[in-house]
Amino acid sequence: MTTPVKNSLRSSIPLRRHALAACLLPSLLLSGCEDTPTSLGDHTLAIPAATNTAQGKLDASPSRERTYISTLPDENQTIARTRSFPHQRPSATPGDFDPSFEGRNGLRLIGGAAFDSSEAHTGAQSIFLNSPGDAFEAGMTAVEEDQWYTISGYMKLDSVPKPITNILIQVYDKSGRWAYNAADYTFSVSANRKWEEFIAPVYIKRLPGRKLGFLKINIRYKENPDSAQFTDASVWIDDLRVSHAKDSSQLFGFEKPEARTPFTGRRTRIDSLGNWEVFDNGEWSPLFPLIIYPDFQETDWNKYREKGFNTVSQINYPGGAKRATDAGLYWMWDITSYLYSADAFPGSNPSTGDTARLQREFDRFEQETGFDGMLAFYWDNEDLNEWDSVQKITDRLKTLDAAASNEDARRFPIYMNSKHTLANPLFMNDGYSFIDIQGCYVNPMTNPHTKGYQSEWAMFVANDKMARLKSPTGIGVINVPHEGDHIEPLIFAGIARGMRGFAFWRDGYQGKYSIESRAWWPTFRQTTEKIEAMLPLIRQPHWTDWRLESSIPEREDALVIGKRDLDGKRHIILASLSDQQQTVTLTTDEAIDGVYDYFTGDVIAFPEGKSFDFTIEAHGTAVLRLE
Repeated sequence: MTTPVKNSLRSSIPLRRHALAACLLPSLLLSGCEDTPTSLGDHTLAIPAATNTAQGKLDASPSRERTYISTLPDENQTIARTRSFPHQRPSATPGDFDPSFEGRNGLRLIGGAAFDSSEAHTGAQSIFLNSPGDAFEAGMTAVEEDQWYTISGYMKLDSVPKPITNILIQVYDKSGRWAYNAADYTFSVSANRKWEEFIAPVYIKRLPGRKLGFLKINIRYKENPDSAQFTDASVWIDDLRVSHAKDSSQLFGFEKPEARTPFTGRRTRIDSLGNWEVFDNGEWSPLFPLIIYPDFQETDWNKYREKGFNTVSQINYPGGAKRATDAGLYWMWDITSYLYSADAFPGSNPSTGDTARLQREFDRFEQETGFDGMLAFYWDNEDLNEWDSVQKITDRLKTLDAAASNEDARRFPIYMNSKHTLANPLFMNDGYSFIDIQGCYVNPMTNPHTKGYQSEWAMFVANDKMARLKSPTGIGVINVPHEGDHIEPLIFAGIARGMRGFAFWRDGYQGKYSIESRAWWPTFRQTTEKIEAMLPLIRQPHWTDWRLESSIPEREDALVIGKRDLDGKRHIILASLSDQQQTVTLTTDEAIDGVYDYFTGDVIAFPEGKSFDFTIEAHGTAVLRLE
């Protein structure tokens, strides 16, 4: 890559190689340290010593403030996968059906669905679904308005690829009349012949003029992936329950996700938490990807860089890659058209699975760009029907990438943005791996696309916590016109939950959604500067051993709260999604001497023992450091 012009952290026009990179932050200079495994919670972190590598010599200068800890191993190390974190299923909310299906009251079988006494997770039987259209209905269960619930159960499959299952959660008023569909999720599990838990979050949002009181669950066999490998299609469901959760952060019975598999590429690498790093100018630099889906009719992409975006997505020809690098931006090659047929994904190239076409385009990119400035291969996954082409293309792409590397090892990860989050164990698990990093939508619960009920943030949390899913969840995507007038609190809410990159879809959508017309555009650079300053904090695990209680229950239309540890200090990330000023009382399990603004160091609250009050403005954000 070409050598960038050096610039300061607060430059209004940072170049790609330095935008949000730790080389700009004195506190993130790589430190020389022994190559010793370090425990951070239940994750094993490898701290590589400064070494000479094939890419160049790493900077071994000592840190002036903080030690930058990488969770990526060197060539001679591996990260040991941890056991699953302890998970206690919350108590079931009483309903009019037996959660273990031992009794048949309150259950309605549809199509070829049947009770099966030969398979059970607990007890003597389960419900068996054998083909598309088979379904069962379980209800009613009493619920309360403005409360979070978890629909969970156990599923067992016996085929690869797996059948796709759908769960529909319907809300009824107290008179028993249907009110709305609260959530409609597509899901699957990772392994054959093993009972695995599935979890679907739902929020019972108040409906004007109606008093809500019940929910009903419908689970159906949706479809089979299109594959020559497909032979059998059996699905068993057991131990279905509805559980009340205090807030969206506690939907899954535990705080810590199972350790994920890092990607150790030669040009891009991603740790087990989902943090990105890029290799530029002979050293690795941390990066918080700020991704724009660009307006391809726009002639000058410098406007994205000037506001703080550092990556362009959905590049499908070398000319687009050159436009990105000329503007000082990283780019992602969109491989979606190689994966889907026109029937499955309208607009896709009909030569689905064509490895010869992939080879030609790969060679063209290599010849015309040298893949300079590339960050990742990009897959927009909105259809689960294809299988053979997905397997063929991702396998071939990995082979091509490794062959083009001087070290005969892959350079770039495959990043999948997923519409069907609960089905993601299909794509990276113990048996096989199509992807290296995943993202999903984090649109606000109040957006019109989901009619104000289904929470996509909760889906981000679900993906992060999902057992046996091996790829980290790193990117949160907000799409127009659902973001409203205030984007900073949405991004901070995602960061509070563990988001380690952000994408906006898109500029120029339908020729009328110009990004310059968004209310947040004039101040977006200030938002990205805050993210730059937060990078040391963002890269830490998004859980802590200390507890935090809030007087305002965490809700995605009110207040989202995150915790971090950094330099031995406790930190709190706050994002208000309310159009009203809110005063919250925050209480920890240890005494607090002072509360300081993370960015300025100013005293901003006066604690009393273990508690303090903090006022956050409507659609405001704050990062607090506790002493």
